[in-house]
Amino acid sequence: MSSCVGGRSLIGEVCALASRAPPPPRAPPPPPPALQVLTHCLENHHCRALVLKSDVLSCVHKLRSSERSRHGKASLAAWVSLAEGLARYSDGAASLLELRKVLVTPNLRGQVMTAIAHAAHHQRSVFLQSPELLELLSGSLIAGAAGEVAAAARAVWALAANNHRAKLALRSAGVSSAAHTALERLHRGGGGDHALQLLTYVNTVLTST
Repeated sequence: MSSCVGGRSLIGEVCALASRAPPPPRAPPPPPPALQVLTHCLENHHCRALVLKSDVLSCVHKLRSSERSRHGKASLAAWVSLAEGLARYSDGAASLLELRKVLVTPNLRGQVMTAIAHAAHHQRSVFLQSPELLELLSGSLIAGAAGEVAAAARAVWALAANNHRAKLALRSAGVSSAAHTALERLHRGGGGDHALQLLTYVNTVLTST
C-alpha cells in the first residue's frame, strides 16, 4: 500500500482524503473509513512514515468543530483510534504530543488518555518537561471516570518506573498528590478494580525512594 504508482501511493491518497481542507457548512467531516484504513496500516513502518508526514493528526481541529453532529462524533472516534495506534510507536507518540495544546482541552481529555498512556512509554522526557501534560494527567486522576483514571495511572507508572528523577518531577508537579486523591476517591465511590489496582501500585512507586 505504500508503493508508488506514478509518484503517488495509496496510503498517501488516503492521508490526503482524511486531512483535506475543512468542508463547507453542513458537509460531512473527513470520513471515518479513511482514518480506519490508516489505523490498520500503522504496523508497517513505511505506511506509518507516510501517515506521519501528512497532517492527518492535525485534523482533530476540524473534528472538534463538528463533533456535535453524528458524523463529527464518528470521525472524532476514528481519529482517537488513529492516535492510539500511532502512540504505540516512538515516532507516532512524538507526533501526537506535538498536539498537546489540543489534547489537554477538557472535552478531549478522557477520549485521548489511552493514547497518552501509550505515548508515555516512549516520550518520558517530553512529559516530564511539559507542565501541560503533567497537569493533564493530574486532572484525569482527580476527576476522570474509572477508565480514564486507569489510563492516566498507566501513564504515570510508565514515567516513574525505575527513575528517581522522574518520581521527583512527578511529586513536584502534584501528580503524586493527584494519584493519592484518585485512590481515595475510587475507594469511596466503589471505582473499578483495575483502576484501584493500578493506583495502589502507582502510589507505592511514587512514594518509594
